[in-house]
Amino acid sequence: SIPYKDVYVKNKICNIELDIKEVMQLKNGGTLRDREIITKDGRHFKADLRYSIDRRDLGLINMTSLKQKENVSQNEATGQSESTAKKKVYNFTDAEGNPKRLKQWYRIPMDEHKQGEYLAGNNVEVGVLNVEGKDYMVYLQFNKEKKMPESSFGVMENGKVVGFADASKVQAAINLQGKTNEATKNVTDKLDMGQTEPKNQQQKTQQKKSEPQEAPKKKPKGPKL
Repeated sequence: SIPYKDVYVKNKICNIELDIKEVMQLKNGGTLRDREIITKDGRHFKADLRYSIDRRDLGLINMTSLKQKENVSQNEATGQSESTAKKKVYNFTDAEGNPKRLKQWYRIPMDEHKQGEYLAGNNVEVGVLNVEGKDYMVYLQFNKEKKMPESSFGVMENGKVVGFADASKVQAAINLQGKTNEATKNVTDKLDMGQTEPKNQQQKTQQKKSEPQEAPKKKPKGPKL
């Protein structure tokens, strides 16, 4: 946490201009939901706005790309389909539809016993994860219908689970907290789970632009004659 007086929220981000009510909402730790963002390079997407204490700046979370409103020609549509097919999509199941073995989850190592419980479809107690100063017990279970793992987060007090948190809110906080990684702390895009470095040229450019430049060393002055 930082003193309230040290929280500065600028009144514009990308194409969004904020009024005083919205600025105060962000200053008080609130979130502006579902804003349509247009970047300088023409990208359109929707995102939530929140102030990041770690970055001392506004951040975008839960970003969702918008579909183009205009009609696209058949050739362009085919080209987009081929481009999408080339993108690597992680598959959590094998050829028979069974869950693949996971050696860690949220960077928490899983021993052979926990891996076996997960493969058997049981709810696994993975371990404790600290998010924004709060401890959560991470639970993991394979969803047969969605064919992917799902997490739930137990709220911990004095080392015991006392209830369960909203998974989507904890996930959003994890995404925001992930930006504290030195190699990705200046990246404004939403990070993938477990991402520890920029994954494309755009993120590399974002990271590099925000890194402080080393000040030139001043030559020592000689004695005055």
